[in-house]
Amino acid sequence: MIHLDIQTVFVMVILISASLSLTIGWMARDNADGLRAFAGALGCHAVGYLLLALRGGIPDWISIVVANGLIGVAEALFLLAVRTFRGWRCHPALLAIPPLLVALGLSLSMDRIQDRIVIANGTFIVQNLLILRDLLRRPFPSPVRGRNLVACGVVVSIAMLAGRVWVALFHPDAVSAPFQSSATQQASYLLVFMVIVLIANGFLMMTKERSDAELRHAALRDRLTGCWNRTHLEEIVGREIARLQRYGHPVAAILVDIDHFKAINDRHGHDRGDAVLVAFARVARDSLRATDVLGRWGGEEFLVLLPTTGLTEAIATAERLRAAVAGHDFGIGAPVNVSLGVAACLSTDTWSDWFRRADRALYRAKTEGRNRTCADGVVLAECAAAETGGWVYQLIWRDAYLSGNAEIDRQHRALFASANRLLALGCGPRHDAAALKAAEAFLDETRAHFADEDRLLAAAHYADAERHAQIHAQLLHRAEHLLDLYRARRIDLPAIFHFVVHELFAQHILVDDHAFADTFTRG
Repeated sequence: MIHLDIQTVFVMVILISASLSLTIGWMARDNADGLRAFAGALGCHAVGYLLLALRGGIPDWISIVVANGLIGVAEALFLLAVRTFRGWRCHPALLAIPPLLVALGLSLSMDRIQDRIVIANGTFIVQNLLILRDLLRRPFPSPVRGRNLVACGVVVSIAMLAGRVWVALFHPDAVSAPFQSSATQQASYLLVFMVIVLIANGFLMMTKERSDAELRHAALRDRLTGCWNRTHLEEIVGREIARLQRYGHPVAAILVDIDHFKAINDRHGHDRGDAVLVAFARVARDSLRATDVLGRWGGEEFLVLLPTTGLTEAIATAERLRAAVAGHDFGIGAPVNVSLGVAACLSTDTWSDWFRRADRALYRAKTEGRNRTCADGVVLAECAAAETGGWVYQLIWRDAYLSGNAEIDRQHRALFASANRLLALGCGPRHDAAALKAAEAFLDETRAHFADEDRLLAAAHYADAERHAQIHAQLLHRAEHLLDLYRARRIDLPAIFHFVVHELFAQHILVDDHAFADTFTRG
């Protein structure tokens, strides 16, 4: 059996507390992370245990009252360190009252060791519970590995202190003097040593993890405007495309260009141009939802990502942003305007596909006179909804959508009309029987149209007829999946609208179906 000398363990506890206190105190330039308070806690702990170790060589009131009072101060400073790390204020009473209670309680029970153990360790348990609560309270501002290590040390400390109290209350005969080499004392002081190591390493890991997180956060921000940079935007784009493909949640992008920005720089100087960029970012944030993502794509171009948003809602957001910028005084003696290109992501899109369509819409906005919003895909118009009194977007038919086959074109027109009846429900309830019935009817009509189109393409010997039929099957499968999600109330109407407007019309009827126009023209 290994035999440990209690005084040796005491020296180990004192030395590790003192050395860590000096090291961490030397590292702590300020107290922003609570390191100074933590170093102070370790220093008080070292002095408290030194006074305990000098029992018999110094007056008892110093080795008992002052020593345990200093350990109480150490716990209080540890609580202050945790609260400082979390950015919370620590009430002075939480720091002062526990050590004073320990000192007073021990002063009144100098001749009763069981009472002293219960008073001191009971108070330390309460202090550690407060520390544990503050450590585990959500949300935690950084990675949690270091936090969990500190919490583990605190839990061990609470268990050890509770064991001491339990022994004092229910087995008073087992209570021994500090340096009596009993199994209980050996285990107790070894646990103290282990707790110091766990907590010190955990606290240092906490500060490093937060510093690393802040550096990563800063690396993903544009230094001038504070917006997300291109690297982070592309990370978010990947996640949103995956959510669309897996769950059917729509997502849209707005590409924004500040009109005539070079002229602003040439006329007013680059400092004023930078101020315009910063002011635009501020105006844009005020115009967007908390869930929307604003990033600087490069130069005077910004990108806005709109999660769970279809094209119609994205157009409305873009127009709100355009109007906000036009109405803002940028301090250059002239209005500042923006051009905006809007594109919704399709389930078959890569980021380059999606961005290319947003860029194409932005180019159209600039060539059509700037200070305007243009959207990729089908033409939409805002119309009053007679039944609900609100405003909805409706699909507008153009002759450019003609496929060259009279029957297919007639069915496409009919699908446009059916889709508009579905879109007209957009300002009504998110889930209701009428919307579900209209969506089911639209799906039935689409299924019948696809069957007729497959028959006509096969009869016309269209070279890609088989692949076209596969596209139809994929679209129908996705439509049925979305309807199932809608019935289960896992998605709202905008997700249905996104599929109808963008995947069925913008992508399939306007692109895939246009590919076979020559087949019927030649026939």
